[in-house]
Amino acid sequence: MVSWSAPKNIQYWGAACGTLSSVLFFFSLVAAHQLPPIKPWFTPEQTTEYWRKHESGAKAGVAIMLLSAVFYLPFTATLAIQTSRIPRIHAVVPALQLACGASGVFTYVIPALVLAVIPYRLERNPEITQMLTDAFYFQLIMPWPTFIVQNWVFAYAILRDPGPRTIFPRGMAFFNILAPIFYLPGNAMHTAKTGPLAWNGVLGFWFIGLVFCGQLIADSICLCFAIRSEGEEDMLLNLGPKKIDQLDMASSPENGNGV
Repeated sequence: MVSWSAPKNIQYWGAACGTLSSVLFFFSLVAAHQLPPIKPWFTPEQTTEYWRKHESGAKAGVAIMLLSAVFYLPFTATLAIQTSRIPRIHAVVPALQLACGASGVFTYVIPALVLAVIPYRLERNPEITQMLTDAFYFQLIMPWPTFIVQNWVFAYAILRDPGPRTIFPRGMAFFNILAPIFYLPGNAMHTAKTGPLAWNGVLGFWFIGLVFCGQLIADSICLCFAIRSEGEEDMLLNLGPKKIDQLDMASSPENGNGV
């Protein structure tokens, strides 16, 4: 008989990558001593001294943050594949999922590269170090449009599922509609150095970070259930004709693998 374990296993791995990406991103900030974040109101000298004190941690945080980006792409690809199972869903929906995932990776990569530059030459003018710190947080928090589009496209796909047994629970649609709203305060981060909208504030950092990581983990778990519900007919559609021919040949009586 044809075994479907390998195609499903790689999808389970892709789903788990969402959680791995979220967890690694969290620990990258822990390693860099950015939980809680550096204070936006620090003077250039205080900012430089802070990074000098946590130089090794910042360098470790760079490596972990870059690694977290690696896992976001397989998660997005698996999400797009499962979204395409929804009956009569337009091809633009999973395509947009993939596009958002590909661009969303740079939300991890670019801040990591800026963070790499900060402790690289701490003997520089302290004002430059302060500017790089500003750039790190602006690029870490403010690029929310990619994720809000990705979440709302996913929600749209779930709501378009005619059911009655939907591939994804409808509750996840409303979760993916509401959760990204918490990203919007990040749009005003550049207007405040203190208060809830600053990059260390409740709205400017903590809500955004918790919602982003929590939503990514929730979607990963939901994706695992969707993969488990996938039948052989759906697997054939996802594998494509070339792979189907290979599996048929492997299961033929001539090869001793027939039923």
